[in-house]
Amino acid sequence: MRGIGIVFLLLCLVVHVQAQEGAPEYRLRVPDTEAYLNAIPDILDSDLDEFNIPSENIVSTLENDFLWRYGDIADTDALVKAYNSLNYGFSAWSFYSPYLDNVSWNLRIVQRWLQAHPVDFNAIQSIAFGAYDLTVSPFDFDQNGEIEWIAHVKSPSFADYWIIKSAG
Repeated sequence: MRGIGIVFLLLCLVVHVQAQEGAPEYRLRVPDTEAYLNAIPDILDSDLDEFNIPSENIVSTLENDFLWRYGDIADTDALVKAYNSLNYGFSAWSFYSPYLDNVSWNLRIVQRWLQAHPVDFNAIQSIAFGAYDLTVSPFDFDQNGEIEWIAHVKSPSFADYWIIKSAG
């Protein structure tokens, strides 16, 4: 009985494989960063709610996918474009809840810019790039003789204070 079951399963597999012959061949493809960024608006438009705003689910899915695929390799401009394309949220009266984690996105953007453009914080008090302004003040938080910097990070839609420590 067991042998008949195995033969039956093998026949089913052969029939299934034969049914697939002649079908169009599809392959998964990962678009480059620019192609992915250019597709975001069309993808968002495919899932609008009653207020003509993309759903939180589609925004979250695109955000997670973008960060998984390109988060470590995208340059500052690509990160800014992704952030601006995905920066939607829920509004009710005077309450606004963004779908994105604004601190994480802005931190990633500023970090990527600083990686590409090393800055000696001992020699400056402020820097500006893109829509961002950083004002830094030296401070030794842990009293170990090594200076950290308090950075006031501002852009038109974001403001926060961060602590920057020398990597060396």
